[in-house]
Amino acid sequence: MKLKAAQILKTENLISLTPDSKLAEASAKFKSSHDAVMVLDGSQFLGVITPYHALMRRAFPPTTKLANCLFSPPKLNLGTPLREVARLMLESKVHYLPIIDEANQLLGIATARRVLRQLKEEKSFKATASNLLSNKPYLQTINLESVFEEVLRFFQVTKFSKVVIVNEVNHLQGIISIFDILPIFSEPKERMGFFDKGEQVAALKKYSLRHFLKTSTMQIFPSAALTEVIELILEKEIGSVIVMRNRQEPENIITTSDLLKFYLTQND
Repeated sequence: MKLKAAQILKTENLISLTPDSKLAEASAKFKSSHDAVMVLDGSQFLGVITPYHALMRRAFPPTTKLANCLFSPPKLNLGTPLREVARLMLESKVHYLPIIDEANQLLGIATARRVLRQLKEEKSFKATASNLLSNKPYLQTINLESVFEEVLRFFQVTKFSKVVIVNEVNHLQGIISIFDILPIFSEPKERMGFFDKGEQVAALKKYSLRHFLKTSTMQIFPSAALTEVIELILEKEIGSVIVMRNRQEPENIITTSDLLKFYLTQND
């Protein structure tokens, strides 16, 4: 039986706010780079607030009303096929998509984690991490001593949500995600234009990569099964694992988005 959104419907503990709420309130509820706060007018679904669209891409001030910085994500219904759910999550960069009825009322949400729980049972995910990495570009890393603007530029150019940080001999130091740098965008200042015309903003110079570096990472070797990767992501409530060439050098990274992409390349 082909799975549909109804089988992964989440109805409890939904994060929602009203259109008159402020962006700072939504930001305080984010727990990951691909998170989303549902914005409701009564029971009517209006849109979502996400870290990428509201804070990174548009850089709205934290006092902005949610009604003025909404992102309209793909809307699912209970019959949306699981493969379509995965595709829409990748296209929108939102891992929490609304499931709506015919009256535009929010029934619940579909989450990437719930998709992964289903994928763990797929035969194709008995493949190893090296199978997935064979079709993934080489790992782009940033040196720990680089200026902070380089991290911002990386996120802008690649549209990735995480970057692996190494030292001068390519030994793993940790990871930085868009979520880790969100506090910068929530500071009470004028609208920030980090990427406007490629100009470096002087205010960024006070930050170093060490301000935001997460040194605790989950690591595997290329021989690990993708089911093991999914189990780690679900159990540890993380968004990625680092694939190691040896005990010190990273080879690549496997993210939740990579697992969704791998799923879409497989036959039903």
